[in-house]
Amino acid sequence: MHELQLLCLAMTATASRNATARSSADKLWHASRVRAGGVGCGHGIALVHVGKAGGSSVSKNLRRSCHAWWAERYNNGVCPAAAREMANESEISKRVLAYWHVHPVPVERYAEFIVMVRNPIERIISIFLATRPPASILKQSRSQASTLNRSGLSELLGSRKPKGPPRNALLAFQRAFYSCFQTTNEFAEGSTSNPAMSTHPNPNCAELGWRTLRGEIQLGHTHFYFNFGFYARPILAFPTVGIGNCTAKKIYVIRTEAIWQDWQQINAMLGGGRAPVPSTHERDGQQSFRHEYNRTVSERGLVNLCAGLAAEREVYTELIQQAANLGPREKQLELIALAAMCRGTTSYLIENLY
Repeated sequence: MHELQLLCLAMTATASRNATARSSADKLWHASRVRAGGVGCGHGIALVHVGKAGGSSVSKNLRRSCHAWWAERYNNGVCPAAAREMANESEISKRVLAYWHVHPVPVERYAEFIVMVRNPIERIISIFLATRPPASILKQSRSQASTLNRSGLSELLGSRKPKGPPRNALLAFQRAFYSCFQTTNEFAEGSTSNPAMSTHPNPNCAELGWRTLRGEIQLGHTHFYFNFGFYARPILAFPTVGIGNCTAKKIYVIRTEAIWQDWQQINAMLGGGRAPVPSTHERDGQQSFRHEYNRTVSERGLVNLCAGLAAEREVYTELIQQAANLGPREKQLELIALAAMCRGTTSYLIENLY
């Protein structure tokens, strides 16, 4: 059997053991919560938009396309767009009750979830390019990177926010982070838990890169922070078995590289038939990044990215394993692709960034 297939099978077996180990504990946990009146069965579908995975395109085809947290906080839970007319509305649009993005998902409210997913390595590079600040900030002297000291790093790692509007926090992160790393490969090679193994001359930059990679930097609220773990761990931790009158939570995934194929498959599974491919297949408006910046990540950089994204790869793997709309072969191919990328044997040109 091919080495990658063996590695894929090992990843599959690990995810399966994790799910089996959880099932009995899930049943006891859920039963106790039901007896205590602390959790209900939930109903309807929540669409979970993990940043830089194609959620913006999908949201344009939902009736309830506004951010659920915004509707709850500022509009009595009502999404204004829900009243609009939609020609040939998909079954997905009819069934999705809320669209969650940059906010924790209240898992207990829903019976099913559609989660936007993307290979974690490709996603992190896309975030790096999309979060780049204006050219005026990028032109700062590289000497600024060498001045990032422990005190400055501690401020970035802390929860204290700069005074003023949220934009100030984002700019504070951008100035520090992108003065340390101006290319994708600098970020990949320089971000490591062991500064001695980093290619960056400033160990504080190496730690900043590593902590950013792992989603530990809350400052600026970038998609580095709002990662798979942030959105999906609560969903995966919720009981995977039915208790009493409650059915098991169901997870569907929409993959970035197969958005409308997965959209159609899920729509059919929900009883709506194969919906036509939406005409609003829009990309984020920064296509120039594909040509303006070098997207090649070296072998050494891939090793660092795969190590820093170990927890993300685990969550991604379990989402793929639990996806009700993917067949065994599709799941295997997704995991083989990730396994191949994280063997660290060749440089990799990140494709399909947007």
